[in-house]
Amino acid sequence: MPPQGAVLSDEKIAAALTYVRKTFANGAGAVTPDEVKVVRAATAQRVTPWTAAELLKDHPFPPTKSPLKHLVATVYEGKWKELPDFSQLKPVLMEDFNVGILDVAQSGRKEFYAVVWTAQFEAPEEGKYLFTFDCDDFGALYVGGERIAEVKGIGPVGKRAKEVPVMLKKGLTPLRVEYVQYGTNAAVVLAVKGPKDKTPRALSNTKLKVVKEKVSIPIQPKDGVAAIYRNFIDNTAPRAIGIGFPNGLNIAYSADNLAAELFWNGKFMDGGHHWTDRGAGNEPPAGTNIIKLSDGQGVLLEGVAGDVVRYVREKDDKEWKFSAVNVAAEFKGYDLDKAGNPTFRAAGEGLAVTDGWSPEEVSGKATLTRT
Repeated sequence: MPPQGAVLSDEKIAAALTYVRKTFANGAGAVTPDEVKVVRAATAQRVTPWTAAELLKDHPFPPTKSPLKHLVATVYEGKWKELPDFSQLKPVLMEDFNVGILDVAQSGRKEFYAVVWTAQFEAPEEGKYLFTFDCDDFGALYVGGERIAEVKGIGPVGKRAKEVPVMLKKGLTPLRVEYVQYGTNAAVVLAVKGPKDKTPRALSNTKLKVVKEKVSIPIQPKDGVAAIYRNFIDNTAPRAIGIGFPNGLNIAYSADNLAAELFWNGKFMDGGHHWTDRGAGNEPPAGTNIIKLSDGQGVLLEGVAGDVVRYVREKDDKEWKFSAVNVAAEFKGYDLDKAGNPTFRAAGEGLAVTDGWSPEEVSGKATLTRT
């Protein structure tokens, strides 16, 4: 929202702030016009917007109450590829952390160390608590003196996360995390979801990032009818139209350049990328033997720049820019016959072009016929 300056009166600003505080700040108190007047007078000479860092410095968020009580971190130095017997090691640091949040930075080390965190987990009520644990590189989680989760081996967070339900009574339960860092990357993830929680609550500075497995949705011709793909295809223009023919040959036709730019055989496309979530970016053909035939205009008039104006988007180091170019023709759509075979249409000043494609078999080999 742009700054309103003197357009809004003290009374209107006070009313807006009061509404925001009551609605989004758990019923916080009202702001009076006199309070607004004092602040506006004190900042009358300011001409630049406030930054987030400035606002947080003057108005910090209240600390989140953590269910981890009496958190203590004990740090060890060394190289291990499996969890050691910490009772046989001499610590280099032991410190209380009242923040109630696990953070690898509390070790004060960058690599080749171990940390044992001990705390009392406060359960607000009796019931099932779902603990999530992960780390880079490896470690173990103990609740009530029992090891409930272990991450083995050297690797990043995301694919090895453990989720374990534990029945707890109301009150304090001992909690212990053993963690070993081997190399440069370091992270510990700990979260818990209580009986009445809708989402897990983070007990560590690092939040869990789940690496989702790629969803595969193969797109292939069916019952002798060609398949079509209208999402972004890699290595061709943004307005590409993919056609997968029943004989195993495939093309990507550019509606920008009025030409078939890609050819490949075998599998057509995988829709898992674009047909799940937001599906941003380009998807490469799913088959093999990909041939890039062209990336320029497919309809040219000798000695004539063309009478059709098309805007081309190009990106420099900072931003996208648009420029007008003259071309001989522009895309006018396409038609599909009963077998899904396309005929692409283009037109310009006194010019109409059709470009049809269909599958054939010549001497036992799959081919495409262009008309």
